[in-house]
This record gives sequence, C-alpha cells and structure tokens, in this order.
Amino acid sequence: VCSSDLRVRTDATVVPAERRIVSSMEGGVVQRVFVHEGETVQQGQLLAQLDDSEDRIKLAQAEAALSQARREIAEAEFRNDPSAAGQAKMRADLHAAEVQLEQQRVAAADLQAPIAGVVVTPKIEEKTGVMVKAGDPFAEIVDQERMAAEMSVPETDLALVRPGKDVALKLNAFP
Repeated sequence: VCSSDLRVRTDATVVPAERRIVSSMEGGVVQRVFVHEGETVQQGQLLAQLDDSEDRIKLAQAEAALSQARREIAEAEFRNDPSAAGQAKMRADLHAAEVQLEQQRVAAADLQAPIAGVVVTPKIEEKTGVMVKAGDPFAEIVDQERMAAEMSVPETDLALVRPGKDVALKLNAFP
C-alpha cells in the first residue's frame, strides 16, 4: 500500500459550526436585557424579557372567567340541570383554551438561548426599550466548541476531497 500526501490549495474561512438567531414569536418592547456581547450563556438561559403586561392582564382575566365557568358547572350539576351544565362546560373549555394561549404568550416574552454558546450581538444591552417585531433577529449565539472550515475546492481537485474522508488542514493566518 502506497501512502502519498496530496495537497489542495484553497482559501478557507473558519466559522462556528453552529450559530443561532434568537427572535421573538410575538414581538414587543424589550423590557430588560440580561446579557452582554461576549458573554457565555447556557441553553435555556434568559437573554431578555419583552413587556408582557397586557398578556398578563389577559391571562388573569381568562383565569377568572375559567374559574367562574367551573363554578357555574358545579351549580348546574347541584341543581341537576344538564342543559345549563353543558353550556357552562362549553364556556369552561373555551376559557381553558384562552388561558393556555395567554400562558404561551407570557412565556414567549422571555427570550432564551436556544443553544449554549457566546453572545455575538454587538451592543445587545442597548436594546432595552427597543420595539422588536415578530421574527426580527434579537441576538445571535454561536457555539465556539466546534468549528467548521468553509472553503472552495477547485473543480480539478474535487476527486481528492469527499464527504467522510479524513483530511488535515493547515491554516495560514494573514493579517
């Protein structure tokens, strides 16, 4: 078996293997930012909180309506009135769905890190008070534990480089 070193010259850029953009599902005004650029975060860590005061009010109203509907069910069953109990049960189901929706909205106001990594968003702490639209990027987190090399291999050398094949990289840094 003959071993030979084959070389492919190309430009390469080393980048994090995983990077994630954090955005809001609902949008809103950023109430507090808990991280700074360059800070290491854990998966699930709270990065920022949007103003959820309206959603909390709606949640309290939905919980009160659900509680009232449950009382009406109990009263109708006590009076042995199946028609009133059925109507109250439908209202209770509706209000239970409203409670669940508002709980999701309140939870969505907490922007959390989807992966463990480093916050690379410049001046993220200055986003307090800023209106964030649904889907707009708020922060970027990169995992610096694993890196990837992005390179363009000349077509004439493609046969030398294949997925799953071991390679050795020699990187020269240029100022």
